Amino acid sequence: MTDLPLIPHSKESEEAVIGSVLINPDCFSLVAQFLQTEDFYIHRHRFVWEAFSVLKRAGNPIDFLLVCEELERQGKLAEIGGPAFLTSLSGQVPTSLNAEAYARTVKDNSIRRRMLSLANWLATQACNESSQTDKTLTELQQQSGKFLTISTGHDVNKLSSILGDVYEEVAKRSENPCDVWGIPTGLSKFDHETGGQQLGELTILAGEPAAGKTWLALGIAYEMSKFAPGAFFSLEMRAHAIARRLIVGTSEVKSRALRTGRMDDGDWVHLTQSIGSLETLPFYLDDKARDTASLRAALMRLKSESNIKWFIADYIQLFTDQGKDDNERTKKIGRELKLICSDLELAGIAINSVNKQGMDDNSLGAKKSTMSGSGQLIHDADLVLFLTEFQPDDHSMFVSEEEKRRMATLWVKKGRELEEPRVRVHLVRKHNSPFFGELEQKRRMS
Repeated sequence: MTDLPLIPHSKESEEAVIGSVLINPDCFSLVAQFLQTEDFYIHRHRFVWEAFSVLKRAGNPIDFLLVCEELERQGKLAEIGGPAFLTSLSGQVPTSLNAEAYARTVKDNSIRRRMLSLANWLATQACNESSQTDKTLTELQQQSGKFLTISTGHDVNKLSSILGDVYEEVAKRSENPCDVWGIPTGLSKFDHETGGQQLGELTILAGEPAAGKTWLALGIAYEMSKFAPGAFFSLEMRAHAIARRLIVGTSEVKSRALRTGRMDDGDWVHLTQSIGSLETLPFYLDDKARDTASLRAALMRLKSESNIKWFIADYIQLFTDQGKDDNERTKKIGRELKLICSDLELAGIAINSVNKQGMDDNSLGAKKSTMSGSGQLIHDADLVLFLTEFQPDDHSMFVSEEEKRRMATLWVKKGRELEEPRVRVHLVRKHNSPFFGELEQKRRMS
C-alpha cells in the first residue's frame, strides 16, 4: 500500500493561482472560463475561490478588503487562517503572468481526481456480483456524461434557447434598423457590405510592404474610436511614432516638421487642434505586448477598466509565440487571436504580410495563398482583407494619373456571413492626409 500514489493535487499551484488573482484581479476572468471552485482540492482554497466568484457575479471588484469581507460574511475567514493567509499567498507568487499555467495544473489534477473516483466506482460495481451489468453500464454512461461536462467546464445550449436570443437581438435591432450594426470603420461602402467590425470576430488585413496597411489600420482605428473605445497594439513602432502618425493623419502638419521641429505658425495651430481632438478619444496605444499572452492580459485589463470594444494588432509576424516552424507558430497565433476576440467579445483586426512569392504577383488581390504563415489563418479569421496596389475595373478606368498614384485596392476575400463574400473597394489617400478614403462604389470580383 505504501506504493500507491497520493491523491492528485498541487498545493503550490492552487496557492499560485489564488495569489495571482489577488495580485492582478484581471486574471480571474481568464482562468474562470475553465476553472471552478470544486477544482480546488484544499478546502480553504475553495473558500477563497468561491469568495472571488461571489464578488464577480455581484459586479464587485476583487480586492483584498472585499475578499476578506466576503469570507467573513460566509463565516470562513477565521477557518482559512485570517487575512494573514491571503497576504502570504500574494507574497509567494513571482508573477501573475503565469496564472493560466497554474490554473491548468489545478484543472488537470481535478480531472484526474474525478477519473479516479469514476474508476473506483466502476471497480466496486465490477466486483459486486449482485449488481446488474446492464444497469451498471447505463449508469456508467450517465456518470461519464456528467464527468465530461464538468471537465470541459461549460454547458451545451439547447437550440431553443439560442433561437430565443436571436429573436430578441433582431427585435432590438428592428427598433433602430441600420446597415452598419457593428463598429463603423469610416469606409462607408465597405461598412455597408460588412456591417462594420463585429464584436467577437477576427479580421485579418494582409498586404505587401509599403502597401499602406498601417496607415489604413490607423485610419480605421481613428474612426472606430469615435464610436467605441479601443486599443492599437504596435509591435513594429513605438507608441510615440504611432501618435505622430495619428497627428499627421488628422492635421496638415508634415511628418518631417514634427520630427525636425521646423514648425511655422500654421503648423503650431494645426498641431494644437489635432492634439485637442485626439486626446478626447477613448483610444489606447501599446508597444509593450510581445506575444498573444501579454496581448490578452492587456486587453482583459482594458476591457475591465475602460470597456473597450475593439483592438488592432500590427502585426502578426512580430509576435514572439513559439512553434516548431513558422507555420505552426502563426497557426497558434491566429487561433489565440480568434479566441481572444471570442472570449472577450472584442472586434479584432490583425495585420499580416504576404510571402515573397506574393510580392511578385500582380494578381495578389485574387489569391489567399500569398498570405504569410499558416493557411489556418484564413480558416480562423471571420473576415480576410488584402490591400494591394490599385487594380482598376470598369468603374475606375477613367481615374486620373495623379489619383492613381494615391490609390490602392482593398479586397474582401472571405466573410463568414456576407451575402457577397468577394468584394473590392478602391481607396484613395485623403486630401492633405495619408489616411485612406473610398473612391467609388464597390465592384464584385470576377
